[in-house]
Amino acid sequence: MAEASPGLRVVLDLVLNHTLHEHPWFLDSRRGHASAHHDWYVWHFGRNGGPPNNWLSAFGGSAWEYAPERGEYYYRFFFKQQPDLNWRNRAVRQAMFDVMRF
Repeated sequence: MAEASPGLRVVLDLVLNHTLHEHPWFLDSRRGHASAHHDWYVWHFGRNGGPPNNWLSAFGGSAWEYAPERGEYYYRFFFKQQPDLNWRNRAVRQAMFDVMRF
């Protein structure tokens, strides 16, 4: 029996729940409800002058960040630079499945 060669090993860490705040999808989404990606992220209006609810980020503090140009808060479970995608949107699911297939 031949001995296995060490070869090349690849470890892939693919995070599917968010993008960076500089990603073109998010930049477009931030422009408002008329944008092509307006509902690709989790957006909600604030309540009583603050975030939509009391959800907390994994690292403490509110899980909501206010975007003045849109007048709404976006959800981010981790850092404010990592807005969470709206997986209820079929186009988001399809785009992320395309990323996985690549």
